Amino acid sequence: MSYQTEIQSYTSNQHAESTGSFNNAHHFNIEQATFNAGGTINHTNNNYHLNDEEEKKEISKWLAAPDCFTNLTTALDKRVIGTSQWILEDSAYKKWMEKAGIWWIQGKAGSGKTFLITYIIKNLKDTTSASSVVYHYFDTCDTTGSKTSYKGMLSFLMLQLGAQDDKIHPALKKLFQSSKDGLSYLEPTNIQLLDTLKEIIRDLFQQKHQVYIIIDALDECKESHLVLDFIREMTHFSWLRIIISSRTHPPEALACFQTVLSDHNLIKKDIDIFVNNQMRLKFKDPSLEIKVRNKLLEKADGGFRYIDCQLQVINKCAISRKVETALAKLPSNLRDTYTNVLASYNSEDDLEYIYHLVIWLLYSFEPVHLKQVATLFSIDLKAQTVESNTELLAGIETIVVAL
Repeated sequence: MSYQTEIQSYTSNQHAESTGSFNNAHHFNIEQATFNAGGTINHTNNNYHLNDEEEKKEISKWLAAPDCFTNLTTALDKRVIGTSQWILEDSAYKKWMEKAGIWWIQGKAGSGKTFLITYIIKNLKDTTSASSVVYHYFDTCDTTGSKTSYKGMLSFLMLQLGAQDDKIHPALKKLFQSSKDGLSYLEPTNIQLLDTLKEIIRDLFQQKHQVYIIIDALDECKESHLVLDFIREMTHFSWLRIIISSRTHPPEALACFQTVLSDHNLIKKDIDIFVNNQMRLKFKDPSLEIKVRNKLLEKADGGFRYIDCQLQVINKCAISRKVETALAKLPSNLRDTYTNVLASYNSEDDLEYIYHLVIWLLYSFEPVHLKQVATLFSIDLKAQTVESNTELLAGIETIVVAL
């Protein structure tokens, strides 16, 4: 064999080996000058395509939608059994189910709107096509800002309607693929998301799917005017059913069915069930128990959060006289309740810890758990130092309850 033939043979073998290696590899990409292999790629006409499961993950990442699934789960866990059921007998609900359109639920802070919305979502998912029941929770407790933005709502609705189960709707897939810019994907605009949502909703209707869009706490959205524009846009679909809950009343020009919680005696029944569930004291004198319940219902004025705060105080009373004293000092409203809680801490050290904790709660990008609070308290923000973690969880829990 000549030297040239030997070189050609060697080169040919090397090419075959390298080709074989890549044929056996799946989904490779270049990251910082290294090759990574894994997953599955379909090879057609020299183009590489993600399989459906991988593409769904990529689309979910690209949409960057907030996680409102946790809001639903949390509300379901906290809801007291027996409450909220009256809403399905409400005349506005029956008209909304019969004629479609917009249903607006108005109530003040702490009146149980989120629990009503959550109960409605669960009921619709249990009795209709669950994949066509989509929702969004506006939530100012979310420090990322995505749960208070218009785009966050569009993205989460898109995630539910466009990438449900194991399928990706063609309209969403088209939008995703058209946003490709070299090795990355451009963030979708609000207009693109809205147009694609409308296309998906129209297609679902043609497939005889009824679509429900449910939005909680519109008043907590920092771009509520854009959401109202979205709702008006959706009214072009006369068969679409939309629910909005808010502290505010609907705009006068918006045609909708309305439920005003302050007008409903049935909300008082829910509050009575809530009091029975949360009352931890065992009264020897039935008249005192009745007095506690009546006083709370009178002061609450339809507010669950107010009652929850007062029961935290009353449940700690060891004797009847202390219960009577607590009833005599009941604050007028939630604002006074919070003021009284902070005023009860006379120690400068406790107030400093409370201030410290509030700062962390306001700016944390994820929920802060009780065990993490001890670590947080070991950080001295002013001195920019970290002390040894010797805090007692029992003492910390006392401070946390105040918030």
